[in-house]
Amino acid sequence: MKRAGFIPLIYILKNAKAIHQGQKNASLLGVRAVDDYTVEFTLEQAASYFPALVSFWTYRPQPRKVVEQYGENWAKPAYIQTNGAYQLTEWKQYNKLILKKNPYYYEAEQVKIPKVHYYIIPDSSLALAMYQKNELDIIGGQVYHQLPQSEMSRIKSDPVLRKERQISPQFCTEWYGFNLQKPPMDKLLVRKAIAAAIDKKTLIDIVCYQGGTFTRPPSFWCSRVKSRYFLIPLWQKPG
Repeated sequence: MKRAGFIPLIYILKNAKAIHQGQKNASLLGVRAVDDYTVEFTLEQAASYFPALVSFWTYRPQPRKVVEQYGENWAKPAYIQTNGAYQLTEWKQYNKLILKKNPYYYEAEQVKIPKVHYYIIPDSSLALAMYQKNELDIIGGQVYHQLPQSEMSRIKSDPVLRKERQISPQFCTEWYGFNLQKPPMDKLLVRKAIAAAIDKKTLIDIVCYQGGTFTRPPSFWCSRVKSRYFLIPLWQKPG
């Protein structure tokens, strides 16, 4: 956790930044287990966005006793303890994970799928081939492999795949960052020249999975609505 890239997300917690930098003891962190079902957070300052922040995986509680007892093996199926909708029952590294419905989940009656198989697939072309062989139920989007860009034309023209393709708009921001401390990026005119040379529309239409809008100069970043493409067999469509 000490070297994790998402550490700044917890800096809103009381003393979190100072603890991370070795200036205070971890016992002073603004988190307290009130009882078996309640966690109390004390923040450095008021933050209306905090309820959304704790939905991020950095804030998910971990069983300290299990982690301390089993060390690096604590996440293996034989030892792991979770409080989500599913339990990890099998994990073949670089191959697949199998999850089963957690009967102790607080809304277990709402969980309709008893078992889920996640396959760890090295590339999107293989994932698409497996999907077409009915070996996968869904691919694409953020959680699964994105559809291969080279196959998009075929997918859109295929009589079956084009009906199963779903488009899910998502707000996001993409940008190019410059190191202003090193030449030639320390020159404003160089940065303007690079911004002017980028064909933003082609970048969005071809490279960025098509669809979206871009900002006009002198802005140096591209803000767009990203369309994530994914496939679902017709019989699995919601509604």
